[in-house]
Amino acid sequence: MKSVTELSTHNNQPQLIPIFKKTERRLLSIFMCLLEMVPEYRGEFLKQCGYNSGKTCNYQSFMEPNYKSSRLTKDEARPDGLLACTRGATNWTAFIEAKAVNNPITSEQIKRYIDLAGVLEVDTIISISNKFANSPQELPYNLQKTRKNQPNIVHFAWAEIRTSMELFLTNNNSCSSIELVLIQQCLNYFWIKESGILTYDAMPADWKKFIESSSIGVGFKTNTAGVTEIVHGWQQECRDLTSKIMHLYNGDVSFIHDAGSRADQETRLDFERKKLAENYKLQAKFKFKDSKSEISVTADLISRRISVALEILPPQDKKAKATVNWVAAQLKDSKLEASNILFDWKRSKTNQIYKIAKIAEDVDIICDGQKDAPKRIYIYHDIHDVRRFKSRKNFIIDLENAVIFTLNHAMHAKLV
Repeated sequence: MKSVTELSTHNNQPQLIPIFKKTERRLLSIFMCLLEMVPEYRGEFLKQCGYNSGKTCNYQSFMEPNYKSSRLTKDEARPDGLLACTRGATNWTAFIEAKAVNNPITSEQIKRYIDLAGVLEVDTIISISNKFANSPQELPYNLQKTRKNQPNIVHFAWAEIRTSMELFLTNNNSCSSIELVLIQQCLNYFWIKESGILTYDAMPADWKKFIESSSIGVGFKTNTAGVTEIVHGWQQECRDLTSKIMHLYNGDVSFIHDAGSRADQETRLDFERKKLAENYKLQAKFKFKDSKSEISVTADLISRRISVALEILPPQDKKAKATVNWVAAQLKDSKLEASNILFDWKRSKTNQIYKIAKIAEDVDIICDGQKDAPKRIYIYHDIHDVRRFKSRKNFIIDLENAVIFTLNHAMHAKLV
């Protein structure tokens, strides 16, 4: 492996307790140590990078690889990290370029690493930043193919890596206790502000303009300047919100897109643009794998209202009245009492919405004419603040607070 043998030093391994001054170097060092020390998690991550390492590959990693020949380090082409794997007779290597906080990865940087990878026979370039992508293969920066045998290039957001660590910790039963403690400690660091991991915190600059044009009859179309940026911002927020829901739920949560799970980024953007121009709403749905419950959110640009709907599956062993009594008991003294609830009955064309605080008093009215349990139960929580809805930052704050508030108190009530 030329990328390893040509190194000027082999003493720059990543540190679990890093002393780097730069935030992004500290963050990458901890993550690379995790890959080094937890082979099973490393295997899962490298598989997303296009390499099946298994658990027993000979693995090496280096921070800020520097090379003997000056021609290899010209044009400031020094990656932040190098991964090297040997499995049987096959070798695989990857450069890592990592940014933290608001620092972007540029296509110019990646082009330099493509040239360096060509000389050193590096297979993959991994970029990591706070910028989300729809999948590792769909890059958040513009990059044209410049070489015939260009290396594989993948991108990850730090928040998505953090989510993968959460999932691994939740679902893994084979790692040693030391490995699990290590992942948890790394996660603790990844969740603090000082780590440099940012979450999506503001809609695009034209957000207020689109809100106002929605409500005064001017409107907009799919090709109106700025629509793509609004939709792209919404998609970033949805992926970020997935990570936060998963962290609270402590289980697998998936973002369900109406365009279909196999739709690429362009298809999803086109679908969202059309939907936004038709009904002036931004919508998202998240599914909980274990409980089969769902939580959906709608931002209505005309009414300036944020609506959260949590779908709950009723107990299978209860009839109509017993189900309503069960829900009333679970939600007694809950902070959701000001929210609304709907029981979706099997033999009813219209279903009425009730205040959660009134369920216990209205059991007979709610169950009138019903014998079987409802198909589904929905908890609705709305926020209607026109001034804050127009604010790029406050909109995100209120949206996330509404989702987390609803889910958190439903979990405390053991409904999810």
